[in-house]
Amino acid sequence: MNDTKKTFNRGDAVEREGTYVCVPCGFKKHFAPGETFSECTSCMAGSNTGHEDYVEGLELWEPAKDEEPTNTK
Repeated sequence: MNDTKKTFNRGDAVEREGTYVCVPCGFKKHFAPGETFSECTSCMAGSNTGHEDYVEGLELWEPAKDEEPTNTK
């Protein structure tokens, strides 16, 4: 059974290295363990300078489909 979390909020700690996709806009960014998921530098979801149609709570990241982090347990 794969218990890997599928979406991550801005501010969550990165546990597995890999490429992640911004849910609102599709921008891909590489994150490594020890980092935190940030606002998207493409659409700025989760920041004051983000798009005016931004919906609070959608500053989510998910693993890129071609690079889903593997469960190492």
